[in-house]
Amino acid sequence: SVSRSLGDAQAKLVNLGGNPNVLIADPEFYTLNVDKEGLDFVVMGSDGLYDKLTNDEICETVWSIIKTSNRNDLHS
Repeated sequence: SVSRSLGDAQAKLVNLGGNPNVLIADPEFYTLNVDKEGLDFVVMGSDGLYDKLTNDEICETVWSIIKTSNRNDLHS
């Protein structure tokens, strides 16, 4: 859906048989000040990730990876 929303005119334009409310090219984004004390991690993903997993499932997966990984393998 991400790439389609950027360039699929037939899916968006009414005069080409599309529906402008189905795919949008306006990204949703947030600005955060990230410091070492405030956040444990940041997950960036497309709609495909959030269509399949809940926020809790994503956090559980990340924590599982952190717990089973060698600390030297993780970015800080």
